[in-house]
Amino acid sequence: MSREDGLSLKNRIQNKTIGTLNAFYHPDFVSFFSSRGPVSPFYIKPNLVAPRVFVNATSINGNYNLTSGTSFAAPHVSGAVAILLQKNPELTPHEINSIISTTADPISDTYETPFPLEISGVGRLNITKAFNANLIITPYQVIFDLSPHIKTQTATLQLKTINHESPKVNVDFKLNGDAVNFEHFLDGNHLYITSNLVREIPSEYQGMITLDDGTTKHHIPVLVRVSTSSVDAVNDNGKLNFRVYSNDTWSYAKISVYNDDSNLVSTASITPTKSDPVLIHEIGQYWIEANVKDGNNTVNVYNTILVESSAKDQIDFSAIGIPQRQILIIFGIMAIIAAVGIIIKKK
Repeated sequence: MSREDGLSLKNRIQNKTIGTLNAFYHPDFVSFFSSRGPVSPFYIKPNLVAPRVFVNATSINGNYNLTSGTSFAAPHVSGAVAILLQKNPELTPHEINSIISTTADPISDTYETPFPLEISGVGRLNITKAFNANLIITPYQVIFDLSPHIKTQTATLQLKTINHESPKVNVDFKLNGDAVNFEHFLDGNHLYITSNLVREIPSEYQGMITLDDGTTKHHIPVLVRVSTSSVDAVNDNGKLNFRVYSNDTWSYAKISVYNDDSNLVSTASITPTKSDPVLIHEIGQYWIEANVKDGNNTVNVYNTILVESSAKDQIDFSAIGIPQRQILIIFGIMAIIAAVGIIIKKK
């Protein structure tokens, strides 16, 4: 029992309120002791939740026991995965993750308010819907970063059907605010979703994108961050150049670049008159975080970039903590020494 619930119960007892307690009543809510997100600004966790309270599980001596805990939620998911693989052994782990995540049932609290994404993800595991699903959606979550400087962004969802037919879906959007509207169109196996900023109110908005293929309703969690600033990156053969869009008062920004394994690749410093590039040596998707100093405040903004050409033969000295200018000076001195040595040797 939480402190808030305890104080409420204490107040009711003092008012001589009569109530009943059913120890085995466990509605479809997220327990107060369940772990919460977020774990990263670049993706949404958890993906989903599963039964873990008052689970009738096997015990010692061939008995059963009502038990609670994450140890009982994980087997529900593992069992669901086994059932799906038994039906379709060719499914990859990523495709399995997509199916069980997008077919989960959104859940609400006692006041019928949907749980935030960082508490329940899409919702509770529904193995029946997952078993009957024919649609695999990649990626299975969407994040938009908008500002007065970048008012529109487009995300691409790849749709794949298990029966190899062309996907046909009806799309619906729900967001807990009216600062953003959405547009979409389906082109073959790709669904393009565009977010448009219509009210410049800095905040974080959450919602769901529903894809209905006539058999199953798939839910895609969507997170929209609206900020006063933005960061953009341009790839020049593996060299990422950055630009910060903010108010006239911004003076400095620290740029951090991560790969899709959440590992820090490199950092750079940005001012209104100076920009350090970052070299990328492997193609792939990268996450960008900018800590923008604007007056007395620091604003954190994010972006992603798909690097399709890398700087394989170039050295990123900033990644090992040596400023590029100092490296050039050292090389220049070494070149002069070498030249002088050659002249002396000839004499």
